[in-house]
Amino acid sequence: MFPNPTSRTVLTLAGMAVFLLAGLTGCGGGQDDPLLADVGGVEIHGSMYEERLALLDQGELPKDEVGRPLDMSLPAAKSEFLTTMINKELMVAKATQLGFADEPRIAAAHKSMQSYEAGLAMSQDVINAPAGEVSFEEFDAFYERLGESRRCSYIVVNFETEALAARDMARAGADWDDVVDRYHQGDIPTTGVIEVTVPWGRFDRTFEKNLFATEEGGVSDPIHTDYGWWIVRVEEITQGDKPDKELARAEILDLMHRRKMMTMQRDFRNEMYAKYKVEFNDDALEIVWTALPEDELMIDTLTDKPVPQDELADLDIAARDLDLPFYSYELDGEIRATSIGDFKNTYDRSNTFERPKREKMVGGLMTSIQQTIAHFIMDAEARERGYYERVDVQAKVRKKLEEIMVTSLYGEVVTIDEKVTMEDIDAYWAENSDRFRTPETRSGRLIIAASEAEAVAARQEIVDGRLWREVVQQYGTDNANKSRSGKFDNVNEWATGSVAEALFSLPEGELSQAFDAGDGRYAIVRCDRILPGKPGDKDSLYEQIGQSIKSRRKEDLFLSLLADWEIEFGVTRYDENLESLKSWRELTYEEAPGAPVERH
Repeated sequence: MFPNPTSRTVLTLAGMAVFLLAGLTGCGGGQDDPLLADVGGVEIHGSMYEERLALLDQGELPKDEVGRPLDMSLPAAKSEFLTTMINKELMVAKATQLGFADEPRIAAAHKSMQSYEAGLAMSQDVINAPAGEVSFEEFDAFYERLGESRRCSYIVVNFETEALAARDMARAGADWDDVVDRYHQGDIPTTGVIEVTVPWGRFDRTFEKNLFATEEGGVSDPIHTDYGWWIVRVEEITQGDKPDKELARAEILDLMHRRKMMTMQRDFRNEMYAKYKVEFNDDALEIVWTALPEDELMIDTLTDKPVPQDELADLDIAARDLDLPFYSYELDGEIRATSIGDFKNTYDRSNTFERPKREKMVGGLMTSIQQTIAHFIMDAEARERGYYERVDVQAKVRKKLEEIMVTSLYGEVVTIDEKVTMEDIDAYWAENSDRFRTPETRSGRLIIAASEAEAVAARQEIVDGRLWREVVQQYGTDNANKSRSGKFDNVNEWATGSVAEALFSLPEGELSQAFDAGDGRYAIVRCDRILPGKPGDKDSLYEQIGQSIKSRRKEDLFLSLLADWEIEFGVTRYDENLESLKSWRELTYEEAPGAPVERH
């Protein structure tokens, strides 16, 4: 059982995710950037407030007395968040005073996080966002082939030479089973039938193009994938029913998006390989793969723990092959080459989860190498394109670094008496037993529509007797909700958000009016079942009560420390300047991109 949220607004460890790390914050200020507070000489400006607020998820916003996120357009909510920022600045000052900012691990974390966030932002701009753009022509062409599928027999091999030989043997009229026996190196299904049915639109375009260009009874050319080289014989071509074009529009767009992403990821990788002159030695690749230990386990069957590193076999490479070039790339005008011997040194020191496994075929080994190369060349590309300097990237890096700093500071200075007596438990229970009760839960149905007008129309169709599962398919915009036909179960009374608020305002069996669901969308909800809550049982909750007592002690101590730090460093507030600042919704709401084909 989880305790009920309280109205105490304190800066607990979970709430300390966003604060300003000394030496990493922006300056702020300026005529149009109002001053909100001065904390020991460090100024908090409106731009800083909005930047930090925009980084929060809805569940991280300041809460009211029953645990619901505050409306951040209201003066009291803005003042509450400013208090949070001030408290976090006090923590920065104390952490700096205690030397946390000078720890080497902070510098190391900064470097790795900056690389990660810059790469993520570049991927979003170069791959994810463009992949979501679908024209009417693309949509119609894709829909035209939906329902078409190929039932195929297949062979998977490690190298292109083997794939070509298997293709030629099959095309020469050899029995397919003989070709499989001679060349197939992939897994064999438990059924013993090495077949796959491939529906149109589900796979990478390159794989799909080759496969769907092969006639029934024909044998494809080699198809290169991350899992090896495929040779496919098309056994049967079928045309099934198409989904309704309008009802399935969102699902079709998601399918197209995923497929375009796979293609764009591959194309971008190839572009970067050409730019950074990435080269692989196929002979070395075969030598290394052949040397991988066979049947190496990740988990020891006796201990049920990972196999210790010192019990793992080394890569068995002949001395004559150690100096052979394995792969290389160019950075800053310098060739970065890795020999088989270099790879062996890294492999022999790696743990069981880091090692490529022989059972994953050459594709698994190649994936491991590609990930290593990608770390360096994608970082260089992100740096060259200016992603390291992007404000949003720097803000995300600061947030993660601040989490490390906060955790360290909190753990060092907030230390309490861990002993909890029965008298402590009885006293706490007398005051707080209601927090441990089982909450009321509700189940029902939900439709999240694209606009208020569509939500109203959906409601009218429900009132007129149309089935909910049909209405949600027509008007719904949330795929997860649509896949459940709009059903949801066991939402408890402590849930937050507009949907929960609407749900718990309804008598059982009633349907709500259309309400604002956020992100510009509107919803309707029906309450189908109410399960009342019940009191908690103290005798079965001793451990949780004890943890709550310790948490309360930490909160009290931390509030006391914050009060001391406020006196030590000095705080001046300018709450009158909060009025002009944007709310969380204004900062986080984005208009849907104007793609030619919309999801509804």
